Amino acid sequence: MGDKAQANVRHDFGVSADKLFSVIGDFTNLTWIPAVPKVDFEGEGPGMVRRMYIDVNLPPTVEVLEALDPAERTISYGIPENNPLPVAEYHATMRVVETGTDTCQLDWTCNFETAALSPADSVAAIEGFYGMIIPGIEAAVSA
Repeated sequence: MGDKAQANVRHDFGVSADKLFSVIGDFTNLTWIPAVPKVDFEGEGPGMVRRMYIDVNLPPTVEVLEALDPAERTISYGIPENNPLPVAEYHATMRVVETGTDTCQLDWTCNFETAALSPADSVAAIEGFYGMIIPGIEAAVSA
C-alpha cells in the first residue's frame, strides 16, 4: 500500500474539558458532524460500529470504536469501510486536554497509509476535513 503518515489538528475551546468530552466522547452523538442525514449503530463500547450515510443512496462510511477512556478523555476509532478521505488504514484518536477552568484543547491525531495522494497532500486533505468539522464541535458545545 502507500506510505505511512500522520495528521494532527489542535484546537482550543472556551469550555471545560468535561463538556467537550461529553460531546466528542459519545460515539452515538454526531450532531457536530455536518451533512450526515442518517446514522445507525451496532453494539456498544469498544468494537461498536457506526454507519454514517453522507448520501442515503450510497454505501455508508463505517467507523469502529477502538477505545474509549473517559478518565483520560480519549476516544479512538478507525474507518475500515468506505472512507471518504483519500487514505487507507485510517485510525484516529481525539484527546481533550484541560488547559484552564473553562478552557481545553482538542488534540485530534490520525495515522494512515496514503492511497491516491502524496503524503503531504493526504495530510493537507485530512487537516482540511478536520477544519471543516471543528465549527460543528464548537456549535455543539456552545448549545
